[in-house]
Amino acid sequence: MRIAAGRYRGRSIPFPAVGDAVRVTSGMVKGAAFSMIGEDLAGYRFLDLCAGSGQMGLEACSRGATVTLNEPDGKRRAFIEEQVQHLKAGDGVTVYGRLAELLVRALAGKGEVFDFIYVDPPYDAVMDELPLSTALLSVLGTTDLVSDRGAVVIQHGKRTTLPESSGCLQVFRKKKYGDTRLSVFIPARY
Repeated sequence: MRIAAGRYRGRSIPFPAVGDAVRVTSGMVKGAAFSMIGEDLAGYRFLDLCAGSGQMGLEACSRGATVTLNEPDGKRRAFIEEQVQHLKAGDGVTVYGRLAELLVRALAGKGEVFDFIYVDPPYDAVMDELPLSTALLSVLGTTDLVSDRGAVVIQHGKRTTLPESSGCLQVFRKKKYGDTRLSVFIPARY
């Protein structure tokens, strides 16, 4: 995995050989996501809610964003923290290790606001009998965690159909990339 743009462009992030297999976002999907989000993220806040290898959050950091990464698996989180240290990106990066839905509620309770929230849970994970991507969209839709100018980008498998809206969020764009889907939600504007 390589960082594609920004101050760490070309730097390699080794594939994490820890815990269960981590599905790494392909370069094509990562490029598509950042073409939707933007190239220059200076002054933006980015939350990588299901960080896995950390590559999406580290890419956002390279592009200038202040980044919060969340990975509940201890070995994967340690890997991400090593990468943050290796890149010397510590000032602009915070790493949490909580279940995604609990972190969303905690951050919202503290009044945190993010410009971009990237959600890429394991495709087969479930919460409350729903695909985890759908359940997390529902939780995010009940908060003010997304700024007025912001968006939630959900990476999910082709078998998961997300609703057109959830709480305060409404679909803005959907794209297909092989077996992967990117669905972008923005705050509903009344």
